[in-house]
Amino acid sequence: MQMGGERMGHALKLCLILAALSALVVLPLDYLWWRLLGWI
Repeated sequence: MQMGGERMGHALKLCLILAALSALVVLPLDYLWWRLLGWI
């Protein structure tokens, strides 16, 4: 990050946004998958 001249705050913000979006997409799909299999 330092070689590219990016600030760590910007990278942290991007990582947190991507983590939140991933959780919003993956968790419902995971629930539906296990529901389909009959484990829930």
